[in-house]
Amino acid sequence: MGIKASEIIIAALIIQWILVVSLPCFSETEDDLAAIKKLILTLEEGYRDRDLEKYISVFSDEEYEYLSNMGTPDDPYDDVNFIGAEWERRSAINVFRAVDNFDLEMGEPDIDIHGDLAEVKSEYRIIVVVFDKPNTPEILCAGGQQIFFVRKGSGKWKIIRWQQYEMSMAEQASVNRKERKNRPVKDLIRDLGSEHLETWATAMKALGKRRERIVEPLIEALHSPNEDVRVRAAKILYETQDEK
Repeated sequence: MGIKASEIIIAALIIQWILVVSLPCFSETEDDLAAIKKLILTLEEGYRDRDLEKYISVFSDEEYEYLSNMGTPDDPYDDVNFIGAEWERRSAINVFRAVDNFDLEMGEPDIDIHGDLAEVKSEYRIIVVVFDKPNTPEILCAGGQQIFFVRKGSGKWKIIRWQQYEMSMAEQASVNRKERKNRPVKDLIRDLGSEHLETWATAMKALGKRRERIVEPLIEALHSPNEDVRVRAAKILYETQDEK
């Protein structure tokens, strides 16, 4: 049976109508994805830069909950759970006051939107560097998987729940040691000039532990055009107490 011209026209009009109606939905979804990514980036930048108001701005004032298993999934008794953005503010203030050298790295977020709610998954690492001795860094790492639940209200996305599944510091340290154990001295010296806290601090610690056959390369590093390399190499040399 042949298809009439009128049926073709009607079908074409229906398809056109569907496309016209769908376009705003696609556009809205893209806008929401961009807004959620910006929200998570704002959290990361605010924490890393110690900008308290910028950091707190991503959380909902009406509803917010934080949960963490503290790296011990089999022990629920040390889990952290608090409700309210004010608790998050206090926690951030304590961290910013107590720690001078720390960094936060977050992986690319995986975002799943359902209307005005969205689930955001990503990996994260927090690096804290403490100098127990003047020139010897102690590196503490935390990290794992995290899930943000965000809600859209009055045209803005806000975090209403933050759940972290942490890898223990011992596990993080083990990963870090494996990454640096067999690296050539020249690569570690190059890392002294990195802008990333974990990279240069880990290189300092690795070089300080090797002791042997590092003095000459470190002396050469004192002539590096990179000021950070020169300063950090000098600190490691001081700790060696080598006669050279």
